[in-house]
Amino acid sequence: MFDQLGTPSYMAPELWADYEVEYNSSVDMWAVGVLTYLLLCGRRPFDHPNRAEKKRMIEKDPLQFPSPAWDKISSEAKDFCSSLMKKRPKDRMSASEAIKHPWIKKSSTVHAGNDGAQELLAHQAIFDSLEAYEHADDLCRLSLQVMAFSTPPDKVDELRTVFQRIDEDDSGTISKEEFMKAMTSHPELTNERLEHLFSSLDTQSKGEIDYSQFIAATLGSQQRLATGSSILAAFNTLDFDHDGFISQSDLQEAFSGQLDSAMIDKLLSHRDASGRVNFDSFRSSIVALLQESDHAEHAQSVIDALSPKQFTSRSKDRKLKEVQANYSSGSGSR
Repeated sequence: MFDQLGTPSYMAPELWADYEVEYNSSVDMWAVGVLTYLLLCGRRPFDHPNRAEKKRMIEKDPLQFPSPAWDKISSEAKDFCSSLMKKRPKDRMSASEAIKHPWIKKSSTVHAGNDGAQELLAHQAIFDSLEAYEHADDLCRLSLQVMAFSTPPDKVDELRTVFQRIDEDDSGTISKEEFMKAMTSHPELTNERLEHLFSSLDTQSKGEIDYSQFIAATLGSQQRLATGSSILAAFNTLDFDHDGFISQSDLQEAFSGQLDSAMIDKLLSHRDASGRVNFDSFRSSIVALLQESDHAEHAQSVIDALSPKQFTSRSKDRKLKEVQANYSSGSGSR
């Protein structure tokens, strides 16, 4: 990355260079440091009304913790800020290091209480959704990803908690080892069955399940989220030309031509004689997943909620940028 963009008070020194300088995600860690500093004392670390002076301070001045604002703040908190706001990017703490910093480890409650196995045992609906997702067709999975990316973060608190408890090393992904450990709450599943279940979630064959994929796979457990309107919005997002059908051209447009013919064939497995998927067929695949997740009553309410009048509306949302990574590589159900 080369573009020198950002809010001045949060921009790392390398973003203030007088010439084009390549930078990486370490600029985000600097910004995290600035925000943490601000939250702890109520002031920005390098602040001045004059932009040129602010630039000089960020590039040259050492980070300070003036009295009395910092008198009662721990040395560990100060070290956390200092480690994030190093002038040289290579000296800056990374995200994976930051999450393991003593100040964070001491204060975090992410892993307090139940472990991953206990969480899955306590949330049978989430486990049922994982199993249902395994058997879902590719278009249904893609639709759930669109729905997941459209869902505000505060609406998936329960799913995020379960994910964090399974992700024991706080890497932001669930490894096969972590997945298998969490699944000890279901001893009735054979190793072969668990391997297949894991593979259905690891859509990119990376040996890990990322957060967005986990949310998509477990969204069916959240009846208040898997609603008629969210299914309709997902259909409208994939129906790129808004003609009431999802076609090969829709998917090629949505994914910027990155899908090969084999993947499109899999996604459109329920197409009609004209090679298109209509809304009824699309809805049926989602409802079938809800029914397989033991939400038969909710599935019926979804059907009832999707009236022809609602179907005539057209959403203009484009939720596909994040989803592209999982499908443009040609991955999908196995």
